[in-house]
Amino acid sequence: MCYSHLSNLLIHNSPLSDNVLNAFMGRSDTSSSAAFRNVIIPNSPVSADVIDNLTKWTNILPVAISNEILSAQGINPSYRTLTTINREKSAIINQRQLVLNNTVSNYIEDDSLSYAISLLENENTEETNKILLSYYLSNDDTTSVKQKMNIIPVNSDENIKLLALANIELDLKRGVKNEFDIDSTQEAAIREIADDCPATLATSYAQAILSLVYGEEFSLACDTNVTYNAKVQNPGNNTNTNNNDNYYLSQNIPNPFSDLSFINYKLPEKCSKAILNVYDISGRKLKQYSLSMNSKTIIINGADYAEGLYLYGLEIDGILKEYKKLIIFK
Repeated sequence: MCYSHLSNLLIHNSPLSDNVLNAFMGRSDTSSSAAFRNVIIPNSPVSADVIDNLTKWTNILPVAISNEILSAQGINPSYRTLTTINREKSAIINQRQLVLNNTVSNYIEDDSLSYAISLLENENTEETNKILLSYYLSNDDTTSVKQKMNIIPVNSDENIKLLALANIELDLKRGVKNEFDIDSTQEAAIREIADDCPATLATSYAQAILSLVYGEEFSLACDTNVTYNAKVQNPGNNTNTNNNDNYYLSQNIPNPFSDLSFINYKLPEKCSKAILNVYDISGRKLKQYSLSMNSKTIIINGADYAEGLYLYGLEIDGILKEYKKLIIFK
């Protein structure tokens, strides 16, 4: 079949599959640049599986044709490809997620955490179930933990490690123990997960355990965790003995995050007012959250902030006790 006849046949049957487009580019030549353009434009924007091959061609095609093809990879209103549909689908999903985030944020600001949790439960997606698993672990809700463990699929390394951490927590609770009672085997497993790069929800949760038990802090860079405080020798209760006035502030989980992140805390019994402040990297206060003695978890909604690095600090009775870093990505 001659090249011109093939081109006309492909144009007539557009939009084409990724396999057909890649095969077409594999047998094309630069002498037929106009015919090449006539096939590619009705199939633009192309998918990620085709763009590498297409980029090679745009580097050798005449500049005018190359620019026209590249422009069609952004917006090509005359044609509707599968990539266009997928982009529209992603935009709708993102809009829905934004509405969900704003709703959860409103519930949290109104001190209606139970409504926020209920909303996340109704979502019933893999990601929300993992977030809820971490929340229930932090609040010692073993029944809900077991329920989430049964429905989170073992389909990724992250999920396997998150479930392994949950199993360690459940094993401790069966023996009426807490994180300060982990044995050497459990500690080794937690440290292996805490060192993972890039960071996942499981990584952040493992780091939070090590921060609670050993007072360790973790660098934002991979493979560079540094211990700043000595190991706590089984203090016998769920408090951080490095702090003289008996308070605790965890690393947010997950970190980095785009949607929701949980921060666990413990306040001194004689505390009259406690606030969690969020600062930009220059130290300017952006937002503050009132902390309750009756709760031990605060939820940060990523929709309230732009992408970037932030600091959050625990303020007790007007005194800033401790701060940590959090990262938001969009």
